[in-house]
Amino acid sequence: MVVVAATLLLAATTPAVVADDNDDNNTVVDDTQPALDLLTRTVGSGAAAQFELSLAPFFVCSPAHEGFDCFELSDATEDGKPTPDGKRVRIAGSTLSGLTTGIGVYLKRYCNASLTWADTGGLLTGVVVDEEGSAAAVPAVGRPPTDPIRATRAVRYTYYMNVVDYSYSFVWWDFQRWQQEVDWMALHGINLALAYTGQEEVYRQLYAAHGLNTTVMGEFFGGPAYLSWSRGQGLAGVGGPLPEWWCVPLTASITDETILQCELSSGHSGASVVVVVVVVVVVVVVLLRHVDVVMRMHHAIRRYKQQADLNVKILAAMRALGISPILPAFQGNVPKQLKAIYPTANISSSGWLDALDPLFDTLADEFMRLLIATFGTNDHYYQVRSVTSTATSAAPCRHCVR
Repeated sequence: MVVVAATLLLAATTPAVVADDNDDNNTVVDDTQPALDLLTRTVGSGAAAQFELSLAPFFVCSPAHEGFDCFELSDATEDGKPTPDGKRVRIAGSTLSGLTTGIGVYLKRYCNASLTWADTGGLLTGVVVDEEGSAAAVPAVGRPPTDPIRATRAVRYTYYMNVVDYSYSFVWWDFQRWQQEVDWMALHGINLALAYTGQEEVYRQLYAAHGLNTTVMGEFFGGPAYLSWSRGQGLAGVGGPLPEWWCVPLTASITDETILQCELSSGHSGASVVVVVVVVVVVVVVLLRHVDVVMRMHHAIRRYKQQADLNVKILAAMRALGISPILPAFQGNVPKQLKAIYPTANISSSGWLDALDPLFDTLADEFMRLLIATFGTNDHYYQVRSVTSTATSAAPCRHCVR
């Protein structure tokens, strides 16, 4: 007998509840597959097959908290025996987040599960399997379907993350590690969380349209461990530019050490050969430097796009389990080089654009259009956190109340 740990796979991205706008009865499709996938990753397919999962979007667990997520736990049958298809435990939720919260509560209360962060043990349960992989019977709830255990969320939202967490930990993760975190969120009832990965690609596109190239943006963004501060804390370029090895498998770049093999005719005199060699070397070095700059810019764009693609997968995993992501919004810290392009804009020496300057509205609108085009939205949650100890305006305060 062995303890089942989490087996991590890609979550399904099918929405939990689909309402047909053309249906006057607003028919609801009961799709619990994402929750079943989560359960399978956590306890294995044999144990997961013993759960009867359902969504009941219109039931109310607590009249005092109508509209809040809730769940019910009970045995699948009243006689304590499994159903003909092997179901032993019934878990119902008003939403997918309510359903996954119920799964987490059941695992902790009845299976002696430890649902911790990966570095402190990960998702470990008391469900066991034999050597052939067949799961033992999952523990009973001890309550019939007619008298379930009910619980309702005390607040509408359970929020998770801080913006600086992304450079403390998250910036080094691949999708497999992110899937673990999303599963952890869902099992603990988190239904609102930050999704800040990959926003540099949105800023790159934004400022490229205003005349700032990738080299300038490389100087603006911090290194991986400092991205949280270059994103909105007034600390541009620290630890940067983003290195080539960061998260992207790159082919070897062309460098000044590239060797050009030339075969010179022995019919030339020694002096002419030397002159030709010198000229060729100078031309090659100049060309190689130019090619190297172009290749570095190309690789930088690939890194930004790779991180944006990673966030698309993270968002799909979150939304599939009923977790609303919070995307970043434009907050006004800009590359200092923007001042040369817009000399009348009120941009401080530390790179902060006055929120009352007309350029702020222009950039903010363009940023949001690019953000939605890149990451989509059916959530409409956005966050700004412009923390800085420097002045945010280059001009005297024209709008202050003194």
